[in-house]
Amino acid sequence: MQRYAIWLLVVCVALGALAPGRSSAQQDCDIRGTVETPPEGATIQPGVVTITGWAADLAAAQGTGITAVRIALDADPEQGGVAVPALYGWERPDIAALLGSQRYLPTGFALAWDATGLPPGPHTLYVQVRNACGWTGTTRAVTLAASSGGATAASATATPRATAPARTTAPAASPTRFVLPTTVPVSATSAPTPETTDE
Repeated sequence: MQRYAIWLLVVCVALGALAPGRSSAQQDCDIRGTVETPPEGATIQPGVVTITGWAADLAAAQGTGITAVRIALDADPEQGGVAVPALYGWERPDIAALLGSQRYLPTGFALAWDATGLPPGPHTLYVQVRNACGWTGTTRAVTLAASSGGATAASATATPRATAPARTTAPAASPTRFVLPTTVPVSATSAPTPETTDE
């Protein structure tokens, strides 16, 4: 019996050595970030709603480690939802200071979502970021208030569109970890400050 147990252990070790391991990129991802607006459970008015936040991969060798941000309405992009790219790279001096490096300056993201024409009631925003480990993210439940014009449930679903948000100052937020694949705690703050020149 002892010989059989040793043989089984040798076979398991040999098979384990042949099994594909996780890549170093998968092992070295440490995504932090938050969705700042709209806050979880917010009731929003029909019209343009700005979705903002920040994200960074602290394990990335250089830069922010984030290559894209996408947002979808009422369906996960991995399950057929229509994802729209958010603008990523807004300068966030508050986040660079919080994380202790200027390489985290362009960590902000924003997307202007035109909620006009959506049926009032509950909706889910899927906010996802991509890094060397792939896509991960969170959901945000919001309720769309009825418009004064009386939107109907037969209205088509509005797809978010990427546009520049209004210029405001963003306060620092403590980093929260994007947990694969569940949601992250969030904090409600204002939109990131885009760096533009008024000429």
